[in-house]
Amino acid sequence: MPVQGGTAYREKGGLLVTDKAKYNDVGAIWVKETRKRTSYLSIVITIDGRKLSFAGFANNKAKPNHPDYRIYASKSLDQPKEIPADEAPNTGDDESIPL
Repeated sequence: MPVQGGTAYREKGGLLVTDKAKYNDVGAIWVKETRKRTSYLSIVITIDGRKLSFAGFANNKAKPNHPDYRIYASKSLDQPKEIPADEAPNTGDDESIPL
């Protein structure tokens, strides 16, 4: 069993994999395409029961030390949908509060 950086790996189908019991599954990544056929990564991560979504695009690297991908935050998957003010329910509190 090869050890890299203190983590034990085993070979499975030609790939090095870790013992999943030692790690928590926090999300998933899908490879998708835009309408203009640009490949990107669709990333969903769950933190404290809240699903967060991100998109990862290949970076046009100007220097070797620049990142290979850039990650952009998308709207949270479980974030409450914003309701326009004219569609919000009336709570009956129409009086202004004096300061």
